[in-house]
Amino acid sequence: MTYEEFLLMLALKKRERIKAGSITEIKIAEKSVTLEKISESTITEIRSITQKTIVEEKTDNYSVLKSDFGKLLIMSNANTKTFFLPSVYEDDIGSYVKFARIDSGDVIIKAADTDMIDDSLPGGSIHNDLPDELNAEIILCVRAVGKWILEAPKGVGWRTT
Repeated sequence: MTYEEFLLMLALKKRERIKAGSITEIKIAEKSVTLEKISESTITEIRSITQKTIVEEKTDNYSVLKSDFGKLLIMSNANTKTFFLPSVYEDDIGSYVKFARIDSGDVIIKAADTDMIDDSLPGGSIHNDLPDELNAEIILCVRAVGKWILEAPKGVGWRTT
């Protein structure tokens, strides 16, 4: 069994969120034991293998639910519309949501309470209103309690407030 097959088996059998740094394999050799730990890049790889992205199109303001984690949420509207993020806690670390803007309206993604998005203010937001970026995409990932970080933006118009 390869290391990747082992990680996939572990993810499917346990049905638990795998976090960076968790022990995933024990190797026993002559007079030594090695503990292997999972890296962020391996977590991303496992996600791509084990999870087919669910795509949902929205046309009005939308409150993101924790059940939306792992989905691609598309905003299709010519007017300004807002995605409202949920508050995030320790159990949410490693979760992510993808967002896409496919129409000319400004897309705002607003953090809950005192949560932050990248370098935003507490309760701040990130948005894209550039008229010629109609297929802008962004991934927001929970990296700490109350902290979303920006990953893999497509488009240069994403700005925090």
